[in-house]
Amino acid sequence: MYINNATVAVLGTEYDHKNKEKTINTHDFHFNDGIRAKDLAKFLEDLDENHRFHGTVLVSVTIDTRKY
Repeated sequence: MYINNATVAVLGTEYDHKNKEKTINTHDFHFNDGIRAKDLAKFLEDLDENHRFHGTVLVSVTIDTRKY
């Protein structure tokens, strides 16, 4: 499957001077010129090998077929 546009965002937690928790975007990866699903899966595997995630990993996928 060819994916026309994909974005991967890595969210993290930051604390202010009052120790208040705040969600921040630590990394953004944009595939605006498209990517094959197999290559995106490989990218996610490489990301996992190089960055250890703690907590919950959420993934959202939207397949929009209306523009055919």
